[in-house]
Amino acid sequence: MIKADPLSSILRDTGVARRLLDLSDLPHARALRFPCERSVGLHLVLRGPVYVHTPEWGEPLCLASGDVAVLGRGHDHLLSTQPSLEGLPVDQIRLSSLGVPDATATVLSGAYQFWHAPLHPFFAEMPALTVLRATELPRLDPLALVSGLLVDELRAVDAPGASIVMQGLLDVIFTYALRHVI
Repeated sequence: MIKADPLSSILRDTGVARRLLDLSDLPHARALRFPCERSVGLHLVLRGPVYVHTPEWGEPLCLASGDVAVLGRGHDHLLSTQPSLEGLPVDQIRLSSLGVPDATATVLSGAYQFWHAPLHPFFAEMPALTVLRATELPRLDPLALVSGLLVDELRAVDAPGASIVMQGLLDVIFTYALRHVI
């Protein structure tokens, strides 16, 4: 029998509900808004660069291909391909925004929503942002390997069972990312 560890217990007992938000092609001259009032989110940059904008920081954060950003609960943010939001129209996140003609970046985004109150201290004290740089992860790091599997599965979206495999791989990426946060 496998013994439950603290992180597994936290994820099981906090009432977390996973939801794949979007696989987005980011257009050159627009930004996407991600509301995170009740969720912890992550972005896996498949093709970049991508900039994360939030009112809490003065400067946007640049993410490259393969980077993973984990955002703590309650940190609304925007993604764009531009370092400045000045003059950019802002869209709400929407499902399956692929095939954008002027896209210069692609991002897989996931959210894990928490419905139990009070919020577990682990998630209440989680940093606003943790960035896992692809260039700093060992080549055979489990997070990098699973991210590669997810990219392959996204390319085979019509394969039998693809949606369940993608959700499972997203859960694995989220758990590995949390291990890095810890």
